[in-house]
Amino acid sequence: MARNMPDAAEMPLAIGTWLAELAEIGRKNDAGQSAKEMAAQAGMSVKRLLTLLNEAKAAGRLQTGWRTETRLDGKPFQAPVYRVLPAPKKARR
Repeated sequence: MARNMPDAAEMPLAIGTWLAELAEIGRKNDAGQSAKEMAAQAGMSVKRLLTLLNEAKAAGRLQTGWRTETRLDGKPFQAPVYRVLPAPKKARR
């Protein structure tokens, strides 16, 4: 189910808000999703999503992997998948 989120150009949000949204999308598929799948669910361009994935990587919150998919000619190939991890919980004192 795609969310109707405005593009970042229309409504600038803090990077933490975007990372939280991407983490929520990633929880729906533990193996991860392709950049195209994540962008479609978040309602943004793939280019903008890749920028956010780089931010997640810099924050230490990006998990990457591979998934076997099938091309139109029936041959399998390895496609990259990504998962944004939730923000670490702060320790209570």
